[in-house]
Amino acid sequence: MIRSNNIFDRPLERLEFVGLEQPTHLTRSRLFGLMAEHGLVSQLVVDDYLKAYQIAEYSPGELQIQEVQGVVDVLMNELNGIDFGSENALEFIASVKSPEQQDLQFSRDSSVVESAPGEDEVWPIAHEDEYDLEESRVEPGPRPARRFKEVFFLLLWSVVMFGAGYWGPGLAQRVHHKIDYHFFGGSRNYSPERQLQIVRHRAGANPHTLSYWRDYENLARRMGRWEDFVIALRHQVHRDPNNAELLNRLAWSLCTTEAANVRDPIEALALAERAYRLDQAPGITDTLAEAAFQNGDVERAIALEEDAISRLRGDDEFYQTQLKKFRDGVKE
Repeated sequence: MIRSNNIFDRPLERLEFVGLEQPTHLTRSRLFGLMAEHGLVSQLVVDDYLKAYQIAEYSPGELQIQEVQGVVDVLMNELNGIDFGSENALEFIASVKSPEQQDLQFSRDSSVVESAPGEDEVWPIAHEDEYDLEESRVEPGPRPARRFKEVFFLLLWSVVMFGAGYWGPGLAQRVHHKIDYHFFGGSRNYSPERQLQIVRHRAGANPHTLSYWRDYENLARRMGRWEDFVIALRHQVHRDPNNAELLNRLAWSLCTTEAANVRDPIEALALAERAYRLDQAPGITDTLAEAAFQNGDVERAIALEEDAISRLRGDDEFYQTQLKKFRDGVKE
């Protein structure tokens, strides 16, 4: 039974990964409603998520953890598939700005203030100490060749600045990470929690760079943060759905982890079946056997494990232990 709504915060944490914190002026319902309006997620998925959230938050009754886990996982899968560089995503990001941010942006972008009808236009006047009005004189206008050079360099400067604004932040971030890692030890100088936060944020800001997600996965595994570990693996599987090794790692984690909020033998079996169809290596066969055993299919687990051992080259101690466990019918 669910006594806490922390599980409902996973979609918000996913948005924080890419630098999108929930604005204070938007409710959870309005935030995800805007995402659905911009075509980033399905309206049906959002409705199911918000309905479950409201029941858990405001009703005296309690929901089953499996129901909520399924609703949240469906929404997480859609969030993981969003390209935050797309036009719809950029429009969504602009739409969630607070009115104060929009007013501030407008004041920065506006350079001309129209005067009221019938009034003279008001132009900025320089301070008297900047130059003496009495000694000012009319300078001859620039010659055509000089004016052409000025216009040319102005256009060139605009192009350079636009390019720096468009590509610069990502490039600067990558250069910073490489210098920090190779010369100063990178995030290794921080506490474990700070390291995880840095690696998680970097992965969320670069959804297409799987090497960052592998770093996130490995660090979460070393720290025993299994929920983060599974999030990182799910994202990699989403980006590379025909990678048997990724499917195998995720399946093994879901059926062997001791974290109750992560363990899911049913999904593990489906993932292991996909991996086995792509590659029948002994390690992948063993994972399918474990998943079958966890779901009560002992005879199939034994047959698969025997097949894995028959094709194994080298030490088979672990596989023999697995086979004995299956034959004894004892779940760990």
